[in-house]
Amino acid sequence: MQIISGRYERGVALLESVLEIVDDLTVDNTDIDFIQILAHAHRRLGNESRADEIQAALDRFFENRDASGTGRDPASLLSAAQNHVMAGRHEDALATLQLAVESGLRRYYWVVHDNRWDVVRDDPRFQSLLATMKSGIGEQRAEIQAIEEKEDFKKILASRL
Repeated sequence: MQIISGRYERGVALLESVLEIVDDLTVDNTDIDFIQILAHAHRRLGNESRADEIQAALDRFFENRDASGTGRDPASLLSAAQNHVMAGRHEDALATLQLAVESGLRRYYWVVHDNRWDVVRDDPRFQSLLATMKSGIGEQRAEIQAIEEKEDFKKILASRL
């Protein structure tokens, strides 16, 4: 929360004290998000060498994950896209974000407010992906409402317990 609110120094101090950045990262998506945010904060503070060190560990993590054939779910693809955008690989970031959206990513509000995407925010492809995510949320809402109008989910659940 410190980093998201612009308190980079406090956020870096906190995350550096609890995250272990090693050459062979074997972590879940939540940890990856925090490690990416840490690298982003270091870059914002001008700590380029530390940011590059963390970015290199993240790159190795994603390369190993891709080589293993895992990480094709929307959340994992979003993490990979974020990694590309942070590393300045904007084309790869947009292509991977597109795969995430095509795989069902609907984290519109997460992505639209994430300042790591500022470098591509005005790109029409990014805007199109945001629009797709946002419309997908509406489609899901309509689908849920239609199901709820036809069926009483709580009653069905209670009958199966």
